[in-house]
Amino acid sequence: MGSHKTDAEAMKENQIQSDIRLRLSEIQAGVYLRYNVGTFLTMDGRPVKIGEPGVSDLIGITPRVVTQDDVGKTIGVFTAIETKQVKDSTSKARKISQGNFIRRIKELGGIAGICRSVEDAEKWFVRPRTIDGAVA
Repeated sequence: MGSHKTDAEAMKENQIQSDIRLRLSEIQAGVYLRYNVGTFLTMDGRPVKIGEPGVSDLIGITPRVVTQDDVGKTIGVFTAIETKQVKDSTSKARKISQGNFIRRIKELGGIAGICRSVEDAEKWFVRPRTIDGAVA
């Protein structure tokens, strides 16, 4: 066995995010933006909070062809991709917050989930799906 890490295990979360965004762009699977949460200091030292805790790392619009009622139209579906390293060290509170956000997006008809690699993200986009997520 040993302690040798695979490439996927060693990959940092920000690299996973970048690789996923690049691949989804290459296969024209929508538009995705990096969503940041945190606090930064202005030049004069004042703290400024940005973002909403629990929102996924990558958010965007995924084009989807809908069913009979809208034949021929392509719609954009809000998409949230939470990226994680294989060995995840996210706090329990943050995992709960992120899970709640993902559940809410799905309840509202969006696409949301966790990806640990480009391959995870490709599973969502390689085959066309209907609005409810079923393979078309």
